Amino acid sequence: METILIATDFSKAANYAANYAAQLSNQLDARHLILYHSYELLSTSPGIPGDTALSDGRLHEGSLDLLAELKQQFIHLVKPQVRISLITNGLNLVQGINNLAVEHGVNMVVIGLSSKDNWEKLLVGSSTGTILRSCHLPLLIVPLDTPFETVKKIVMGCDLNDVASTMPSEKIKYLIGKLRAKLLVVHVDHREEEHFDADMLREQYAFYDLFEEMDTRIHYADNKDVAKGILAFAEEQQAQLILVVAKKHSLLERITRESISKKLAKKAQLPLLIVR
Repeated sequence: METILIATDFSKAANYAANYAAQLSNQLDARHLILYHSYELLSTSPGIPGDTALSDGRLHEGSLDLLAELKQQFIHLVKPQVRISLITNGLNLVQGINNLAVEHGVNMVVIGLSSKDNWEKLLVGSSTGTILRSCHLPLLIVPLDTPFETVKKIVMGCDLNDVASTMPSEKIKYLIGKLRAKLLVVHVDHREEEHFDADMLREQYAFYDLFEEMDTRIHYADNKDVAKGILAFAEEQQAQLILVVAKKHSLLERITRESISKKLAKKAQLPLLIVR
């Protein structure tokens, strides 16, 4: 993996995610880390304290100083040959990420997750939701105070629905290969009698066709809440990471108005990797 972009707002959660990403970069053999801050919210939000209402020039300089401080917190954790870039601007957060993704060939975006107080909700909660909806790169969400562990097991939730047309198998195999981890796949539902009907069997065969070169199989978990079922399975398997595929306009999302990836982002105590 060449480049990881770490989006930060300098909150505790975001800084924690940066440290986690720095350690993960060693396992991924990353060559370039980008620390990115969008100060758009600071210059436009009426909820920001008055003493932060600075000109773009001062915001730019101050943001670079804070990025440099953050870099010093984790520089000892990354390999000496890894290049670390500090980038800040006043672009919309998603636009800024998308621009950098094109310019630098970003392979993964990392953000922190916390909603402990109003300040962090303003800067982290809202931006996290925006990135969840809009980011088309693999997105790693790191919950606050999640200790880094070498990723040996990854649990992937799979709904076994339109697998052949919706599963980004090449992206997933690339990421699993870079991490040199074992992939454990779980299908969560509350309808055990349907596990082996004709439609489900076709979806299972489609899945195994896509991942035939990998040593993985589908596990089944009985739970009315899909997110809770995935989390329980990950805990049982002592996994270090959860992976989900973000699907647009899924039946579940239309019914609940909230995707599984968003639910997991709220509930997970493990890092969550979202792939489209």
